[in-house]
Amino acid sequence: MGQGKTSSEIATIRFNSVSTVETLRKNIICKLGLHGKGELLRYAIEKKYDF
Repeated sequence: MGQGKTSSEIATIRFNSVSTVETLRKNIICKLGLHGKGELLRYAIEKKYDF
């Protein structure tokens, strides 16, 4: 995510389905109290996380 990869690219790398990646992304957004994919990407870049 922090590298700007799409859900399908992440799913391929992690050997998951696209829906699993999207569900995990949604859960991360909720737990961090963010509002959307853009904020999650900004958060990941600022914190230098490599998802």
